[in-house]
Amino acid sequence: MSEAHINKHCIQAAHRAAVAANLKRIADAVADAPDFDRARVDAARQALARGVYEIDVECIAEKLIQFGAPHHVIGCQRRG
Repeated sequence: MSEAHINKHCIQAAHRAAVAANLKRIADAVADAPDFDRARVDAARQALARGVYEIDVECIAEKLIQFGAPHHVIGCQRRG
């Protein structure tokens, strides 16, 4: 086997290992994702389609702060 062929094989093996690691991280993230309420999602879709969906801006603001939204998303300027 030539050195070029061995190098190509090693690169391909490293690529496959990286892809496998990424797939494992994705699978773990999906497994850890919370379940969702299909009926609630469907009801929201229907309300949006009818134009009667009400947005709770205070709740959205609280969640943005709670989950650490980037400052540019919530309109804050860093001072420093």
